[in-house]
Amino acid sequence: MNIPVFPNYQSYEYSFPTRDIDPKKKDSTYCIAWAKAIYSLWCRNKTAWTITTQNEFAELRAYARGEQDITQYQNWLIGESATSTSGSVTAFDDLPVSRVAKREGWYNILWDNISPIPMVMSSIHGMFDKADYDLYVDTIDADSRKLAEEIKYTKLIEAQNIEWQNTIKQAMGIPIDETIIYPKSKEELDMFEAQDGFKLNVARAMQ
Repeated sequence: MNIPVFPNYQSYEYSFPTRDIDPKKKDSTYCIAWAKAIYSLWCRNKTAWTITTQNEFAELRAYARGEQDITQYQNWLIGESATSTSGSVTAFDDLPVSRVAKREGWYNILWDNISPIPMVMSSIHGMFDKADYDLYVDTIDADSRKLAEEIKYTKLIEAQNIEWQNTIKQAMGIPIDETIIYPKSKEELDMFEAQDGFKLNVARAMQ
């Protein structure tokens, strides 16, 4: 849990070397002296980001994972601590109240950590599930919009002249694709557009 710290850096103050020296003399020894001074400040909580802050974050992460120390709950519920000064306590079960707890079945309590954070995270993830399927991508530049409009009205012209086209195709022996849907009115054209019927292939691929 805690971040390991070298005692020398935590107990003694290392001063920074002077900056007013020839840059050519700033060798590895000079850099190590700066590193010792900065690390000493960090260990003694004299920097913006300190060892205490890092340990607090580590503890919060342990709570989020449900891996916090359970002895704090045991001591609070049992009412005793295994660090008794009597000298006769060798383990948590040797405490007087602990012996009563064993006899009366107090240890049937589930001591496992059950963190609510995973459920909260799952709930938040569920809120974003729709975003995985409700993504919408379309082109916005003038050239692409112009091309989409051209496809739209080309489809309308083809729909209005579908009988003439089929006659020409039959005369030339070209097969007629009956699966193509042609909008025959302004309402059908708008409905087809609302269903991304005229979206460019590049936008379809990105979506």
